[in-house]
Amino acid sequence: MMEKEFSIEDIDIYTLLRDILLNLWTIALGGAGVAMLASFYVRYTYVPEYRSQVTFVVSTKDATSSMYANLSTTIEMANIFTQIMDSDILKEKASQIAGYEELPGKIDAYAIPETNLLVVGVTAKSPEDAFKTLKLIIENYRLVSDYIYGNAHLEDIEDIEMSDWPVNSVDEPRIRKLSFLAGAFLSACAVCALSFFRDTVKNEKQANSKLHAKLLSTIRHERKYKTLRQVLKRAKRTPLVIDMFASIDYICSYKKLYRLAAAWCGVRRRNPCKHSRFFNTCGKTGLCKSKRNQ
Repeated sequence: MMEKEFSIEDIDIYTLLRDILLNLWTIALGGAGVAMLASFYVRYTYVPEYRSQVTFVVSTKDATSSMYANLSTTIEMANIFTQIMDSDILKEKASQIAGYEELPGKIDAYAIPETNLLVVGVTAKSPEDAFKTLKLIIENYRLVSDYIYGNAHLEDIEDIEMSDWPVNSVDEPRIRKLSFLAGAFLSACAVCALSFFRDTVKNEKQANSKLHAKLLSTIRHERKYKTLRQVLKRAKRTPLVIDMFASIDYICSYKKLYRLAAAWCGVRRRNPCKHSRFFNTCGKTGLCKSKRNQ
């Protein structure tokens, strides 16, 4: 089988733009379909997460040491407590006390750099689980911390609040817009690909190769509605050369075509159309002579 060779010359911008305009409804439907699928996917896979947190001031029970030494110690203790709050031992003991097989939330803790402040938070699928789990950790952290820092003291500087809004909220309108643009772009690419690979004559350069004939002339299509009255009444006029409303380019191109066809036939009394073939392309009509009659 002979393979078709494609080159950059086969790309006709006018044809691509025309096909895109004619298939705008297809592109819009493609974008709307992708946006709808993305919206359904987000709604069925989205799991809201709620977070409750509290901030502690880490200090020592005795204040006999200097202020600088006390601050250095508490900063070190705050860093240690980040590991204690997120330790498996504390989670296991808190679960046993509450009667859970596993705590219904993810615990995280971090110390604010260069301070003795400790932030402990819990993220769960419901605000109630996040609140209860954090409260359970606060009430039972001493079961582990006393074995490491018995001299440490944690004082909360804010009350625990139940979260009203999820921390992983999804901007669904933005996702729909981006999905629509992506779907429309892919649909436009598909339309351009089909237009490019469609085996039709798109311009004058392709007439010789695809029709296996010599191009004599090209005539642009003439509008069938010449006046506003014809447009309103939908009254079409056959575009004749002798029509007074016909454009100059239309008349001259037909005269040029006849002269070339008659010269090719050799005798003007002979009808050149019997030995020729017409082709239609984007807004144009061409006449080619058949190679069989050369």
